[in-house]
Amino acid sequence: MHRSDINIDETLLEYDGPQIIVGKDFYNASFLCVAIPDAKDAGRFLGARIGEEHLGQFLTGRIDLHYALTSNRKPKFVLFSYFGHESVARFRRYKDPLPNEWLPDRGFFWEATHGYQTEHAASQSVSVAIDGRWDIEDLAEYPQVLAAPYAFLHAVMRGVSEHVAGVADMFQRYPWRGGYSTVNFYRDLYDAIPAPERVVVSKIKYASPGKIELRAATDVIEALHREIATFGDSKSYKLYQELRRQMSSRELLGRTSEEAAVDSETDVFLRDSCVQLAEAISFEQMDRLYALCGDSWVLSAKLLLAYYRRLLELSDFYRSGKAAYLGHVENEAGPSIEG
Repeated sequence: MHRSDINIDETLLEYDGPQIIVGKDFYNASFLCVAIPDAKDAGRFLGARIGEEHLGQFLTGRIDLHYALTSNRKPKFVLFSYFGHESVARFRRYKDPLPNEWLPDRGFFWEATHGYQTEHAASQSVSVAIDGRWDIEDLAEYPQVLAAPYAFLHAVMRGVSEHVAGVADMFQRYPWRGGYSTVNFYRDLYDAIPAPERVVVSKIKYASPGKIELRAATDVIEALHREIATFGDSKSYKLYQELRRQMSSRELLGRTSEEAAVDSETDVFLRDSCVQLAEAISFEQMDRLYALCGDSWVLSAKLLLAYYRRLLELSDFYRSGKAAYLGHVENEAGPSIEG
């Protein structure tokens, strides 16, 4: 491969020829490339070097195409010709200011079709009542503590499918010794949710009382709040504490599934404890979680404990009286903020 070559990895959009493609250069840097509108020179492309984080955000619908092409603090633009059948194209650097007509309009968001399923589940608006004690930190914290358990439950409910081998990989590739891998795990899960099924704030009305309206996948958000409703008694917390204590005493928490020495007695204990805790919080996806964890009860137990902690954080908003889940909203409107 020549230093001025770009390897074509994937055509994202094709309409009377390729329109958006992704490639890598000699140094393995990623380029997001768009067809330049030019009636005299069909097949001409502008490529923009893009970091993996921004590329992932574009592919999951979190940033638009214009921003993805122009946001690199150390930009590198290239020009090349591509007609859809080559695997490698020879480029030349472009260092002049970009003509506006070469760039797409703002607001074009990519919606991946290779996500959890070929068709998105129905989404709806749901309402959460909030009392007058919310401050700006609460408004910032609530979406964050909702996003993690929602992403986890979404992955488990959607993830056992021949179309989504990558979901199981997300569950199994982290060492799960504790620490920052947990943060990365939940971020990866949320990034993988198809844009139409992500949690979106559609309306905020702040008064005493006020409310927040959210759009989300119907089955996931309802299942999540059925689980939250079980946190009114101490049964599940006792089961959580006992499972965690036993795993700690058996030195399973700080080891990967491969490192942990698990005999048949321990395996049965982990299985029974997971099933009991899942039943206590109305988590109906234990079999699916076990499958995503590669049929490992050590990993299943670790992830169930981590999920429980996220549910516990979210339940604090409801049990403290700061919020109350009201369910489906009949009359939907566009995004708004009301005082």
